[in-house]
Amino acid sequence: MDAADPAMAPVWAPGLLGGAEPEDCIEGGAFGDLDVDSAIGSDGTRDPSRCVQRGFTSGASESINADFESKATMRELWSNPGLTFGGFAETLEVLHGAPHVYIGGWNDATGFEGDMTLLARATGDPAFWSHHAYIDYVWAQRQAAVGAMAGTGEGGGSGKRRQV
Repeated sequence: MDAADPAMAPVWAPGLLGGAEPEDCIEGGAFGDLDVDSAIGSDGTRDPSRCVQRGFTSGASESINADFESKATMRELWSNPGLTFGGFAETLEVLHGAPHVYIGGWNDATGFEGDMTLLARATGDPAFWSHHAYIDYVWAQRQAAVGAMAGTGEGGGSGKRRQV
């Protein structure tokens, strides 16, 4: 993904994760007109089956009003041996949230909240699975760089390996 201008990333092509228009259904490709059967509205009630919605225009520069972290920044994070397990986990959780908010989108004026924005509906957007695969990759890189048990003494146990 293009971290500096995420809406311009080729991943939003109709043949991949699908194009997007604010407050509209994914168009074209494998996920075009994909219905989400278990959507839950912002008021907590179950919505009828409906399409997956996002809050940005794919292919429109700066349509996502945020920069995502570059791979170089993420590499610095996962390879920092001085960062405790708790510090790494907390930092990654914050960084992980931005794509949810900015891909899903929201509009206070209309009350729109896109699928990736809401916990109860996030898994309905195929982008959720790609995003979380990347978060799993970052965790694996961290384990490879500093060791699976490095720094687990802070909020994660004694740091000693245990037999399973």
